[in-house]
Amino acid sequence: MSKKIAALLNYGINGYDVEFEKNILYFNSVTKNLPVFPIYNTNGNIPYTEELLNQLYNSGFRIFIGFSSSSSLSALLPWFNSHEGAVGLSFSSSADSLDIPKPVYRFQPTDNYVLKSLEDIFNQTIETGGRIFYIYTGNQLASQNVLETLETNYPGKIVTYELTPDYTNLTEADIKNFYNSNSISSIDMCLIYIFSSEKRQEYTSYFNSSYNINASQYDILQSGFPLIDINNTSLVNQYNVIQSKNISTSTLYNQAQEYLGKDFVPQTISVMYFAGMLEKKVNINYLYSYASVLEFNENNDIKYSSINFYQYKSNGLFESQNLYSEDPLYGDLFFEKIN
Repeated sequence: MSKKIAALLNYGINGYDVEFEKNILYFNSVTKNLPVFPIYNTNGNIPYTEELLNQLYNSGFRIFIGFSSSSSLSALLPWFNSHEGAVGLSFSSSADSLDIPKPVYRFQPTDNYVLKSLEDIFNQTIETGGRIFYIYTGNQLASQNVLETLETNYPGKIVTYELTPDYTNLTEADIKNFYNSNSISSIDMCLIYIFSSEKRQEYTSYFNSSYNINASQYDILQSGFPLIDINNTSLVNQYNVIQSKNISTSTLYNQAQEYLGKDFVPQTISVMYFAGMLEKKVNINYLYSYASVLEFNENNDIKYSSINFYQYKSNGLFESQNLYSEDPLYGDLFFEKIN
């Protein structure tokens, strides 16, 4: 068990770190090449997280994994900036406003990178007279950044529904009223940014066999897949999940994806490997990778990313469709699945 690395995860209502823990435990069970470290549940409570960080820091820990939401990371940056030698590893913070100098490495593509991968779809929607429906968890830095970008780039074309932090307005009646009252149609599209895996699951369940909005939906949480009942859904060929996925990945990565299924978190293996190399004081400029080019920009955000579009199909599975990639040699690339 590492004496330098610790994970501080959020199992609260806006935390999807339960899946991250499953991934950590899986990798520790199948390989000895990745570090084993203690895991703590913060329930998203910032004062308690700071208390834990202080206790661990005073006990000699220096590498801290977690801070999945950009809001929590933003709140904790002053702590990292004031503790010499402390390094944070965030596997899913994605707000572009945090692309600033910081002693925290971020492994997930930023939201603007995801929005960039959707540009053609946005433009086609607008050109055909459609609108962009945006359903998002409120009081979150990342979802607010996305809203500001959408309103700047597509003024007058955004229809929004802000979910309260406790999700009391995420009922079947609420969602149907939102779509129906705004006369959604097949020329529109939906962007879904719900910060709770459980609540995202609840949202998708409302689109049963008797309710179909006939509009494509794009889920940009970048973590796992919702479980959808193939025998009672209208989401076939309509619900798309966007995840970080690279063109070339290792056997260890691929086996984890197959075994963990909907709970697979793509960044886990890179975070664990990177933490282990930091603990061993290996020069991070000379690291190999299990998943992709493991290189960071001047602000410690992942430098090269790939986005995979998965679509829910009639076989009850999310199947890989197109891939948008940023390559160090060739720049932006787009791969379209042929068959």
